[in-house]
Amino acid sequence: MLAKARRLSASELLALNDRQFVEECYRQILLREPDTDGVIHYLTRLGLGDDRLGIASAIASSNEARTKARSQRSLALDILRLHAERLMLDAWTPARRRSATRKIHRYMAILAGRSEPLCGTPASSDPFAAYLKNVIESSNS
Repeated sequence: MLAKARRLSASELLALNDRQFVEECYRQILLREPDTDGVIHYLTRLGLGDDRLGIASAIASSNEARTKARSQRSLALDILRLHAERLMLDAWTPARRRSATRKIHRYMAILAGRSEPLCGTPASSDPFAAYLKNVIESSNS
């Protein structure tokens, strides 16, 4: 059983050293203790140059995280929001904007409990989904 730990902010999580970062991703996003194979996998990805926010977003958008994303204790929503913002800031070409938009639509589907995004612009009363939709629209204007 996971002991009740202090909830970190996304920036605090991203500032930890590599091992602490990976272990806290499990605790803060998946709300469980890390498994050895997962820690080794993500430490290897970090060693190969993968970016921390991308790794945290991969964990936050995993099947396991989908059931926990709405928990008050999970950092999943914060991580996905931060990654969505960065994707759109880095989307300085039409191709990158399309790619970022697809990924953000996937995040919105995950948070709405669907396995795949709806065709076109997802409709949702979820404030987070509305926020992501606004991020996409403001970057396209």
